Amino acid sequence: MPFDIDIAIVAAFLIINLGVGLYYGRDVKTIEDYATGNRNFSTAALVSTIVATAMTGSLFAAGISRTYTDGLYDFIPTCGVPMSLFLLAYFIIPKMKSFMKNISIAEAMGKRYGKTVRIITAMAAIIASSGLISMQYKVFGSIVSYFLNIDIVYAVITTGLIVTLYSAFGGIRSVTFTDIIQFMIFGTIIPLIGIILWKTTVYSEGFSYQQTLVHDNFNLKRIVDTENIKFWSMMALFTYFAIPSANPAFFQRIVMGQNIKQVKRAFFISSVIILLMIIAVSWIGFLLFSLEPELDSTKLIPYIIDNYSYNGFKGLFIAGLMAMIMSSADSFTNAASVLFVHDILKPLDLVDKKELIITRLFACILGIIAIIMALSKKDLLEILLFANAFFKPLVTSPLLITILGFRTTSKAILSGMAGGFITVIVLKFSSLSFDPIIPGILVNLIVMKTVHYIGRQKGGWIEVAMEKDDEKPSMGILQSIYTSIRYFNFTEFVYKNSPRSESTYSFFGIFCFISTITTIYLTQMEMIGKHGDLVTYLHMIMLVISTFFGLHMMWSDRVRNPILVSTVWHFALIYNMTFCTSFFLFLSNFNNVQVIVFTLNMTALFHVCRWKTAITAILIGISGSIITYKNMVGDILTGGNIDNYNVLMYVALMSAAALFAFSKPKQEYVEETEEKVGELERKVGSLTIESNEKDKKNSIF
Repeated sequence: MPFDIDIAIVAAFLIINLGVGLYYGRDVKTIEDYATGNRNFSTAALVSTIVATAMTGSLFAAGISRTYTDGLYDFIPTCGVPMSLFLLAYFIIPKMKSFMKNISIAEAMGKRYGKTVRIITAMAAIIASSGLISMQYKVFGSIVSYFLNIDIVYAVITTGLIVTLYSAFGGIRSVTFTDIIQFMIFGTIIPLIGIILWKTTVYSEGFSYQQTLVHDNFNLKRIVDTENIKFWSMMALFTYFAIPSANPAFFQRIVMGQNIKQVKRAFFISSVIILLMIIAVSWIGFLLFSLEPELDSTKLIPYIIDNYSYNGFKGLFIAGLMAMIMSSADSFTNAASVLFVHDILKPLDLVDKKELIITRLFACILGIIAIIMALSKKDLLEILLFANAFFKPLVTSPLLITILGFRTTSKAILSGMAGGFITVIVLKFSSLSFDPIIPGILVNLIVMKTVHYIGRQKGGWIEVAMEKDDEKPSMGILQSIYTSIRYFNFTEFVYKNSPRSESTYSFFGIFCFISTITTIYLTQMEMIGKHGDLVTYLHMIMLVISTFFGLHMMWSDRVRNPILVSTVWHFALIYNMTFCTSFFLFLSNFNNVQVIVFTLNMTALFHVCRWKTAITAILIGISGSIITYKNMVGDILTGGNIDNYNVLMYVALMSAAALFAFSKPKQEYVEETEEKVGELERKVGSLTIESNEKDKKNSIF
């Protein structure tokens, strides 16, 4: 049998996931270790597992297909998914301090409303989880069997057994660390597909996005018109996705955090990343429609691979799709197995000391059931609706209002659940065509409130204190930005964001001097042309600034005024390190050495200043260089060097992203340390004053 690189890549991906999953699950001893991993995860790990759980394979496939057919009518509602995580982060999670000691959503409900509510919640969550797991396997099987010429039965069984194996025996630690690998894979593949399609549109003669943008599905003016009947259905769908939903897997991600502050931050970061992922997926659908508007929307992924891939990339694409599928399936497998043993068998006294063994056994059984459901001939949409039709109408309303501070009795909760369940059943078998989930949620809430107030049940609204990030009064993001702008002090800003070490200025000047000399000799005369005077002036200013800082320690105290030096320092960051390096990158026609100079300047920028200052300098400097080049020299895209033009953005973004990831936490730690040191110094100073006053009083006495 000839060697197939694509099958080898997929096989290697599966083996790595299985190995990592079993390795990190070797120390699981109790059901709490299995469910929460002893709550010992970094923020980065939490973010990875949240994003990996939310970005399902079905969301990717459906996102491309529905953007292709419905345009912004699908993209805007889908943005409700990251919005729901944002709402969780800022309005729900800060009020969940009392829930953090639970290991499942059913246990949290059961502690407040009794054993019956706990069991019903667990059963609804297990049904939802099994449906979502089988849907992921079904998506994977249909696509893999097409590309790799493997029978769909073998594809589904192989993937299902691997996910089930490490989820069952490794617990949440295995799920989390495999999610990190899976997030890295699909986080790379999705943008790569968009770049390949975009380059196709760029090099297509006579191609224009104008025809697509005036289409009814992509015409923003038409879409946001309130007289358009589709606008209201779009907003209703957006509202549905934006409703904060602590499904079994998401609730588990909340309680496995170290504290409220960490979980809140992780969900906020995840909401931003998922929004970017949705934009990337929708961008692929938009590009496909712009290139080929007459394709079969159900076969877009096969079309992409058949027309825009090559050996090796096909395997990477399958691995990326597999990563999205596995990352969701393993999360729900773990959550459902914990729910079955801890929240159904344990309350019924059907399990004693063998919780962990039975949990693992049920995970295996659940995986087999999901595989069988995936191999059935049921439609994907039918599976999805089945998965959500029971959990959300039964659990969402009582869970959210309990977190927000409403207290009632189990009678009111059970009545609301019954109302939601009956609503779903009636609408399922009626002739009405709309989805029963939102009506079920509303009926649950109405019935619960009615029984509580008319039946004079104990409880009512109580005030739940929100967990704050620190001792300072908390402000919203917009209020914080407004306050920063209103009370902005330029001299205080430049001084605070400047180095305290004299040697930093000197080494900065030496670096800028070497960079400037290198740039001067790289700029060829034929490239300068009639713009020699402009280039000379730019070089002169660069050399003056470099000399100023290089000889900084030799200047008199009057010249070394802190405000003057700090102001010139910030100007140099923008002018020397971003504006001039990017401008001469254009002028040198993206000479390889000039690319290296530009990259080194981007790297150095994050090491010599705070990350916020560095990002601001990059945005201002590069934008200014583009505008200056176009106005003074000519169009950057002249000559068709589009790949060269993208080098600038790729290097800037990659440098910023990598250094932001490593420098930002370090700088924040240093800032926090400096604040603590300053606070301790103030306390020591106040104690010293008190001590001196006491000494004076003692002397007088």
